[in-house]
Amino acid sequence: MDVIDKQLGIANEQTLIELSNKGIYKRALKESKNMTLSAEKIHECYIVKLDGETCTIKSPLDESQCSCVSRGMCRHIITAILLLKAQLSQYDGEDITPEVITSEPEQAEIELPEQPEINSLSQDTQKKIKGCAEQCIKIMSGIFTRGLVRTEESDPDNFELAAVSCHALRMAEAERQMRELGSRLKDCVSRRASFSPQVFTHKMFEYADSMNKLIKADITEEMLGTFRREYTDYEGTLQLLPIGTRNVSGEYTGCIYYFLNIDRTSPQRFFT
Repeated sequence: MDVIDKQLGIANEQTLIELSNKGIYKRALKESKNMTLSAEKIHECYIVKLDGETCTIKSPLDESQCSCVSRGMCRHIITAILLLKAQLSQYDGEDITPEVITSEPEQAEIELPEQPEINSLSQDTQKKIKGCAEQCIKIMSGIFTRGLVRTEESDPDNFELAAVSCHALRMAEAERQMRELGSRLKDCVSRRASFSPQVFTHKMFEYADSMNKLIKADITEEMLGTFRREYTDYEGTLQLLPIGTRNVSGEYTGCIYYFLNIDRTSPQRFFT
């Protein structure tokens, strides 16, 4: 089973809202009900055609692209993901077990558990969280054992799959840590000048220590961190002029876009 198929199977409503926003998700959900999928799988991605646009759905899902004018996670991409999920109905998000390549000859596995009720943090839930933390440490240990000079192209995907497992268990902070390490390791594999071995090593030790604390502690909700669930509403009509963009890599990875509000009477003139 390809990584992209696993991620499509795992993606749920909350995942897609976090990739875009609730408004885009609801519109995509409504439109997908009246659409027929036209898709072609090429290597590790899907090419989906809809509404005259072409979407490239790939792993990780937040790197998917669309031919429309939007440079963010547009409704076309979310609609394409929903249509692909409907086609891949044989994958049940509660039973997927992603394969993870480590330094061992055989393939290790990260078990993607069913989403538990986090509020109570039962012993069973804590056991699953601790098991996920152990698997994250195992992935990091594999990098330490082989060294950065022997990093393989598939290694960043291992961190992405670990992040997906963390998300399923509502381990918000651990998910962010795994995604950050995966992003930094991708810079290493791509031989980008922005990659710093010293920073990467420091982060690996720091996050391994965080995972060890989860393994040894009586876990509380506060230790898991929180996902962003609230967004600020803007009253009135916005007329925005794009004025700049910046690529960032670290706690947040992606593009930051800067806009100027054309309305001179508005108390807020700048947006990102």
